[in-house]
Amino acid sequence: MSQTKEDQVLDIISDGLIKFVNAMRDKTLLQAGATFYRDTQNVFVENIKADNTCMFAFPSMVVLPDVRIECFVAVLNDKVIVAWRKGFFKKTTYSRVIPKNTIKEASWAISNLPGTRGAALLTISADEKIDFAVPKGKPDVAGAILAAVQAK
Repeated sequence: MSQTKEDQVLDIISDGLIKFVNAMRDKTLLQAGATFYRDTQNVFVENIKADNTCMFAFPSMVVLPDVRIECFVAVLNDKVIVAWRKGFFKKTTYSRVIPKNTIKEASWAISNLPGTRGAALLTISADEKIDFAVPKGKPDVAGAILAAVQAK
């Protein structure tokens, strides 16, 4: 991958991360976001094109039946990318790339399920279902993220 492509993707992700930081009014999230992105950047470099725009990019937690782990989420104009690393000694990168035209339903709610009770989760149903955390106590930000996911 050329450095130019990596720089372009970093610029696109940075725009989305800054939108998230501004919406949250918390500049400390900039460093956290950069750290999470750096750990999974290959996924984003492989899946983002130069003409993509990023509506939101942020650190989160992915909630799947077999895993609950920190992740990085990017909501782009045409897809949603969720990437995380798993493993104790040898970390492996996992991801879900969800084209927006495959999304059947998206919503957010405060979970009342065991294991995630009280967490604010955004659920996307496409070919597979995925849940990831959105800011609890910030319904306006969660709503803006949901609107970005639903925008086509």
